[in-house]
Amino acid sequence: MASMGEGRGYRRAIVTDDPDLRVPSVEMVYDDLAPLSPVRASRRAKLMPHRYFPDADWCIYVDNRLTLDVRPVDIVRHAQTQFSTNSRTVKRMAFRHSVRKTPFEELDRLYSIGIISRSDWKTTNDLFLSAGLQSDDLTMNPILVQKMGDDATDELNERWYEVFLTLPARDQLALPLVEHTLGRKLARSPEHFSTFVTWPAIPRRNRATRLLRVSDRKPKLFTFSRIGYKFRKIQSEMDIRSAQGKRNPSSE
Repeated sequence: MASMGEGRGYRRAIVTDDPDLRVPSVEMVYDDLAPLSPVRASRRAKLMPHRYFPDADWCIYVDNRLTLDVRPVDIVRHAQTQFSTNSRTVKRMAFRHSVRKTPFEELDRLYSIGIISRSDWKTTNDLFLSAGLQSDDLTMNPILVQKMGDDATDELNERWYEVFLTLPARDQLALPLVEHTLGRKLARSPEHFSTFVTWPAIPRRNRATRLLRVSDRKPKLFTFSRIGYKFRKIQSEMDIRSAQGKRNPSSE
């Protein structure tokens, strides 16, 4: 339970599809996954906490791979500061991505390492282009902080989840499109997320390999699998270079 701290002075809750799961001193909220996949369904509570905790004053989502290093009240105070200094944001705060800045960069990365298919990459890239998406404020969302009871925030959350269901299973890809469409944004913390948490539990050097489908990992021997891997790698590089020219026609 390192991701939720000790629970002194605040509620701890787990949203689960296992009706038999019990954790001492933790509130269990049952959520049936059907008919969605676990990845899709697990984002319901993450992106729409107002549906699960309507009576809460604040809701802090934390990924179960996190280790919470501060008191929740410290995160809440930090979020309050961001809300008070930027009246144009909704009452929810995220942290900027530590490596990539744009949704296009994130999309290309997922394609290049085999997390998403060529078809999904192309469809999403075309959608971003047709929407005129120009965001350079990509978030990473293992921690999200929300002041509950704000209708505009709940509306953005609902739309976020709707769009997430139509895109490759990365909520950080859906958020910029929703913000662009609605004209409202989540607040961004000026701090790196490591100020508040330790993440990920899986060392960065191992994450990409563990996330790849077996067929997309780099084979060690000269086999047909290796030929297929090299072909997909070359194809993705060519696709991405071609797309970058369309995204930035003035740079050609």
